Amino acid sequence: MKGLYLLLLFKLIFQLPLTAQDVSSFVSMKLAFEKAPSDTAKLRILLTEKPLKYTSNSDEMLALYQQGYSIARRLNDQNARYKTVHYTAMIYLYGKLDEDAAYRWLQKSLVEAQAAHNNLFVGWVYYAMGIIHHHQGNRAEMYKAFYQAVGYMEKASDPVNGPFISLSHSLEEDRKWKEQLQINKRMVALMERTKVPVSEMLTAYNSLADALKHFPDEKRELAYYRSKVLAQLDRLSNASTIDPDLLLIIASI
Repeated sequence: MKGLYLLLLFKLIFQLPLTAQDVSSFVSMKLAFEKAPSDTAKLRILLTEKPLKYTSNSDEMLALYQQGYSIARRLNDQNARYKTVHYTAMIYLYGKLDEDAAYRWLQKSLVEAQAAHNNLFVGWVYYAMGIIHHHQGNRAEMYKAFYQAVGYMEKASDPVNGPFISLSHSLEEDRKWKEQLQINKRMVALMERTKVPVSEMLTAYNSLADALKHFPDEKRELAYYRSKVLAQLDRLSNASTIDPDLLLIIASI
């Protein structure tokens, strides 16, 4: 589990330099945004791609997100308002490497997420806040933010398991194994209930199996969830195409 967590964290933090194709992609996106026939089209172009793809174009992306936010306000599009502000925070965090500015923008994105009445959005904000507290060694605030994040994910119709995985890893670091086991069981129950994609289910089962290793009396349950992991791996191996990033996760497991 630790290897998987670090893999995912490194994927987010240590971005490789842009290739010529990436630069071309940014230029194409910017031109498409500028020439879009309507404000709705502009927002669709701007928000289709995740901000981490363009961290090497931080200043230009910040300017585009500012334009996007103005458009979203004019259209009264609450989802787009949240995304432009939240993506701005991500550019400050991973592009500008300015955690203080990123946190201020996350506070603004929390307001927008709550106004949109979207539990997934609110969960994402608390998750990002927790990551900043983790970077800065604020363990108490980190745990508070991560628990807020998983709480909102449990109320979302389309949850993701990232906050649970990060919280589980932190609890393992602090040898809080009972809490770790509990949070992993909550994650698996949520993932099963909402029928998430195979990749999300795979990492959830694997995380729970890792947490169970600290409980020698739970060998039967450990074996059960290991079999669940293998079953998900079989489902993925039978897929016609597998995302390269997912292959790295599979290799880690």
